[in-house]
Amino acid sequence: MATPYADMQMRILVGKLFPAEPDELSTRTQHHRQKVLDLFESGKGHEHIRGTAWAALNAVAEFADHHRSTRTRPGDNRDEKRLSSIWLGSAATLKRAAHEAICSQLAA
Repeated sequence: MATPYADMQMRILVGKLFPAEPDELSTRTQHHRQKVLDLFESGKGHEHIRGTAWAALNAVAEFADHHRSTRTRPGDNRDEKRLSSIWLGSAATLKRAAHEAICSQLAA
């Protein structure tokens, strides 16, 4: 059975994942928050999981793995840097933080 996950819970989640003071909310942070919210509603494969905790985690994972930019230096292989981030770096950290936050919300 799918665990329901409300829009308000999702908004709280993106606020935790992309923190900022209200008067210091950068355009980049706003974009990241909105992209994850959009993916929660219409991410790949969400037809049957929309509005669930699984859709929330999937939205963050899709953002982290496919929509977020990867920083590279001259001479870096962009694909290798992205894969490293997905497996062990900042994308992995973001997905882990989302999982922990979602579990905490559901346990409360």
